[in-house]
Amino acid sequence: MTIRNYKKKYFICKDDFGNNLYAGDIVEISIPMELSSTWESEISWSILYGAWVESHPVHKKMSNNPNEQRALYGLIDQPEWRYYEVDEYKTVKGYVKKIKSFNKKD
Repeated sequence: MTIRNYKKKYFICKDDFGNNLYAGDIVEISIPMELSSTWESEISWSILYGAWVESHPVHKKMSNNPNEQRALYGLIDQPEWRYYEVDEYKTVKGYVKKIKSFNKKD
């Protein structure tokens, strides 16, 4: 199977910037209401569980589970969060951004 045919068959979804995501792609993830830092993870996929990514290292340490994962669908198109800080409202929004395609070499 060629890479082009693979991509047609196994397209998962689009990231928050409009790029197509496939199993094996590397993505950068931001969840500003939970964490102040971003992290990178490879997308995994199975027919039974769907698409998932590795959790942030801090979440893994808090749960004492080095294999903790998060569903990708819960991270795509996150809602905006408003919070009040020192006499003003601030708005933050998380994202999933494709960093590297699965078929490209370093």
